[in-house]
Amino acid sequence: MKENLICIRFINQLKDLEAINQIKAEHLMYFHIPNGGSRKSSLEGYQFKIIGVLPGVADYQFMWSDGSLTKIGFIEFKTAKGKQQPTQKAFEEKCKLLNIPYEIARSTEDGINILKEWQILK
Repeated sequence: MKENLICIRFINQLKDLEAINQIKAEHLMYFHIPNGGSRKSSLEGYQFKIIGVLPGVADYQFMWSDGSLTKIGFIEFKTAKGKQQPTQKAFEEKCKLLNIPYEIARSTEDGINILKEWQILK
């Protein structure tokens, strides 16, 4: 299964869980970071660089609160055989240095289980 399809299924399942009140965190915000893909031109790549796009950032950022403490975490989706790029490995290492959760999910179920481990989902 392609990575984009895994991401679409993950978000659809997460929205379904939100709709049936399966969010454990008091507050939750998440979004996809459109950092990948091919650049249409070298000019576009240059423009992304000068505005501060950070290569290797994970696919999703999550921010949640239990009411007193706000946390953040990142999830990178990969296919069953997909490998991280060097920039993605570097981003993961920066997260670890900053004590920010970073996980790799290879399926929708992996992503949902990560959110349960982070205590975002019931």
